[in-house]
Amino acid sequence: YSGTGLGLVIVKNLIDMCKGENYIKTSKDEGTEVHVKIPIIDTSSGEILMSKIKKSLNVLIAENNNINHKFAHKITESLGWNLEIAVNGEETFEKAVNGEYDLILLDLDMEGADVRSISMKLRQAGKRAVIIGMTSFEGIKEELRCRQAGMNGCIGKPYGKEQFLEIERKFFDKEGKY
Repeated sequence: YSGTGLGLVIVKNLIDMCKGENYIKTSKDEGTEVHVKIPIIDTSSGEILMSKIKKSLNVLIAENNNINHKFAHKITESLGWNLEIAVNGEETFEKAVNGEYDLILLDLDMEGADVRSISMKLRQAGKRAVIIGMTSFEGIKEELRCRQAGMNGCIGKPYGKEQFLEIERKFFDKEGKY
């Protein structure tokens, strides 16, 4: 097998044009593996619909609505993230304080839970995870209240894959570190 080596150069240029990534792994007597990751782009909006992170994020979502559980699971699964769900304030705090999460999503409207207080307690306990509030009352006032409670920000509900990718872009590097 011999050639000019032009094939990999062309592939690399195509990957770069698509804002993708690649790496090559070569082992003597075993051959070469070429790994390519190209983002999926929504043609109507131009949005990139694929995770840029090489490792899987560990995500806790505090949400007491079963339909939203399924929706969040579908989104995080498509991004290659690991999802755990908490359905009330007590369970949210216990899982968050005892677990290792990269991202914690808190439903600000969760019945019977003061998630702003939970966020402050998590910060006092030394938790460095990205904490994002989720609310149906989006706006600067809600954003400010979330930040005052130690959260990194808030997103509107209903949420979608685009919001999760925006959180990823804003807070995590390619290794999934905050």
